[in-house]
Formats: sequence, structure tokens, C-alpha cells
Amino acid sequence: ITTSNRIAGNQCLDYTVYLINDQVKYDELVIKNYMTANGLTGFSKTADGLYYKITKAGNADSVINNNSSVTFNYTGKLMDNVVFDDHSATTATFTDLDGGGLIPGFSEGLKLVRGGGAITLLIPSRLGYGTVGSSGTIPFDACLRFDINNVVVTSY
Repeated sequence: ITTSNRIAGNQCLDYTVYLINDQVKYDELVIKNYMTANGLTGFSKTADGLYYKITKAGNADSVINNNSSVTFNYTGKLMDNVVFDDHSATTATFTDLDGGGLIPGFSEGLKLVRGGGAITLLIPSRLGYGTVGSSGTIPFDACLRFDINNVVVTSY
């Protein structure tokens, strides 16, 4: 390499490419690297790989379940911190947590927090939009971060 950081005509670069053919392991690596790069600590992990941190406890009597109507604020980010969905100033309401169009990791994470509380979720791709992504905004096999603040919970 010359002093201009350009490769001369008679030189080449050697690359080693490591392939991970296990998406679960890859997602784990991506999430752990994200936590390290962003100084995130204190996260717990569910059996299926969802990382979560309850940042505000909420009301112990206000349990969220599949039949709850939940209104909350949230911000969704990719692992490069690019925001793809921002409802931090407006609210979103869902009344069917398992069948209402939420990705599995989001639905699972909501059930871990109580009404009035807040939670941060780091969602592996299989609990997010998986191998298909979402309408050009979220790439396939993308791990996601959601910061959620619960506003109102009504259980049925």
C-alpha cells in the first residue's frame, strides 16, 4: 500500500470471510455486540432469546395479557440506531396482542411490563420480521430495538 492508501497495480488484498449459517447464533452475536457498543447493561433474556430491561416498574395490579387493550408510546430502531418507527410523541393502541399484527417479540415484551411502566426490548430476527423484513423499511433477518412506555392498560 502506498502512502495514499491506494493499492498499487501489482498488489492485492486478502480477505477472510466467516459465514454463520445459524441465524439464532448470529442474532445473539448481533445483539451482544449492540449492547457492548451502546453501553447497555442489566438486560434479562427469555427462553426464546428476547432481551429485555424493565426501565420503570409500573403498577403491579395492571397486568398485560392477550386480551388487554394497551395504549403506549414507543420508538423502534434497527441495530445501527436508525429509527424506523417513532410513536414517542403519539400513542399506539393494540387490543389483541397475539393476533393484532404485532411481531412476536413485541407482544411477548409487552406482557413482561405492567401498566404505567417502561421496557426496552432487543428482539432477535426470528421474533421480529424474520426472513421477509417489512416493506423496505426493515431488512430481512434484522434484530430490532424497541423502547416502550406504557400509558394505559385495560384488561378484559
